[in-house]
Amino acid sequence: MVHFVESHRPSRLQSEQRLTHHPTTDVDASWATTLDPLHTTDFQIAMVVSGGGSRAIGRCFQRPGASRSFVEAVVPYSHAAMCEYLNEPPAGPSASVETAIQLSRVAMERCRRLSDNGINTSIPVGISLVAALPTSEPRKGQDRIHVALNVNGSIQTWTRQLPRGEFTRDAAERVAEAMFLSAMGELLR
Repeated sequence: MVHFVESHRPSRLQSEQRLTHHPTTDVDASWATTLDPLHTTDFQIAMVVSGGGSRAIGRCFQRPGASRSFVEAVVPYSHAAMCEYLNEPPAGPSASVETAIQLSRVAMERCRRLSDNGINTSIPVGISLVAALPTSEPRKGQDRIHVALNVNGSIQTWTRQLPRGEFTRDAAERVAEAMFLSAMGELLR
């Protein structure tokens, strides 16, 4: 015996409303407030992230218009991958301000070469985030996050030490994302 179940099919309007209505969080709004205006500028951005903070890449790429601003995102997670990306060993420990600066320089140069908008009209930006975040393995040194923003050769850095044991990995990832967002916000100042 076959039973037929009557189903309610939503109207076209209901379907469209479901596709366009997405509740946002304060975090989503912060990213939108920074990224949406950024997409109207001449900045072309290459990102590089290592050791944590990789969710920042997804946040950047999920905004409409991302292809107008972002050239690439690279995640050289292992030491060998970082050496290959840099074409030399890191300037300091993987999660150090020196390495963040070095990565931002390479990202900015790659951006200059890979930009679709043409060298004469775009402003190349390299942004890096390197982190040593809470992990299951014992680590020497403190948990830390470094961000470097390189705008056509001018570099700014942000550093945050995280007291060991006071942050979960997820909480530390959120701190890294917030630092990355803050650095991106500097482009609008």
